[in-house]
Amino acid sequence: MESLTTILIGAAGTIGGLFIGTRKAKADARQSELDGVEKAIKIWREMAEELREEVDTLKAKVEQLQSRVQELMEENTAMQAELDKLKT
Repeated sequence: MESLTTILIGAAGTIGGLFIGTRKAKADARQSELDGVEKAIKIWREMAEELREEVDTLKAKVEQLQSRVQELMEENTAMQAELDKLKT
């Protein structure tokens, strides 16, 4: 009887240890997954910020180029008008 009690106590301890160990392993896995997600979010935020800065720079450059194109179109129109005068 005593050995049966010892076996039952040992089995209960083993089962309890497995249960606690499994819960801890799941919790550790979830924490590891969350850490990975947080790192990925940080990387994406940094990339988004870099891209935002690049887009702002490119927008400013596009505005400059559009302004220059407008100037050149006006100059071209004036020169075309002057050329037409010289032809007649």
